[in-house]
Amino acid sequence: MILKLLLICLWSLASAEKVQVNVGDEICVAGYIMDHYCINRGTLLDRSSIVTLSSVGPSSHSVHCLVDVGVCRRSSFEILKQMEDGSFGRAWRLDDNSLVLSHARDIGSCSTCNGGSQTHGYQSTIFGKVMDLGSNSTPAMIEVTDVQDFDVGCGGIEYEPPSMVMDSGGGSGMFKLTFAQKITLHASLMVFGWGLLLPSGVVIARFSKHRKDAFWYKIHRTIQPIGIILTFIAWIIALLNFSALGNTTMPIFNAHGVCGMITMCIGIFQPINAILRPHLPSGDEEKSEIRVFWEYLHKGLGYLAAFVLAPIIIVLGTYIVPTPEEGQKFQILHGVSAILVIGVAIFFILDYKRLTRNK
Repeated sequence: MILKLLLICLWSLASAEKVQVNVGDEICVAGYIMDHYCINRGTLLDRSSIVTLSSVGPSSHSVHCLVDVGVCRRSSFEILKQMEDGSFGRAWRLDDNSLVLSHARDIGSCSTCNGGSQTHGYQSTIFGKVMDLGSNSTPAMIEVTDVQDFDVGCGGIEYEPPSMVMDSGGGSGMFKLTFAQKITLHASLMVFGWGLLLPSGVVIARFSKHRKDAFWYKIHRTIQPIGIILTFIAWIIALLNFSALGNTTMPIFNAHGVCGMITMCIGIFQPINAILRPHLPSGDEEKSEIRVFWEYLHKGLGYLAAFVLAPIIIVLGTYIVPTPEEGQKFQILHGVSAILVIGVAIFFILDYKRLTRNK
């Protein structure tokens, strides 16, 4: 009798009714819930050795990461579905996180939880309405109306996700980077460009004009384009992958994004402005008013971007990288860059004093 009941249960599981869905359908889906930030990273935030959508990724994902970590809980949540090879695919997106967060905090163990015991592998049963059918790169979206325990289930009905997405954002090719790698590349290029190269070029233009053969101009004209190219690449990475300007829940993200946009616009404008500069007077000819205005504009914007906006942006950026440890590394890198820039300024100031003393 027991064997017969077991066979019946196995048969019922194997023959679960699969239902195709359309926009507007009321559905029920049960499975692991994971934040899009960790999915897009390619590896778990708190266990970077584990690939996000591997066979053990969802079960190893901590409740703490899901509900306590700002960049995780503020990103969209998705329901994962296990595939035949054991790995997981992205089956559904959720339109809102609030009900999931409330349920996870009730059953989970974390800083903001209510005394539950579950530490990893959060699962639940989601009830809601299909809002869209997704695409090859984006799972279909559910308008969440209720969240229940995973054991509640969907009564033997399996609603087929119309667009299973297998890409976690992890890199497999030379030019395909994980989300975390994109953040690191963006930050590194920005610190090297706006933290070292561009301010060094400004300092050299300001303090090395005593050198012969237009030394300052040659160096300035070489360093600044390199710095702009590097920061432009970092800017494109940010525009294509990050949504700092759209983050209304964390003002620091918006501040970083807005200041970054302004600074990059100034940075791109500066070489164009330099190409269109009015001619420099020769001999005893006085500077024209337009030349004087241009010099004030070019120098003023350069000082503003390199010595006011850029340091603010870099400091803000160190507080929004995924982990405090990464932030500390970039703070040290920025500090070293600042010391080098100051060192360049001191070198040319002393060099000027040495040359004038010997005359």
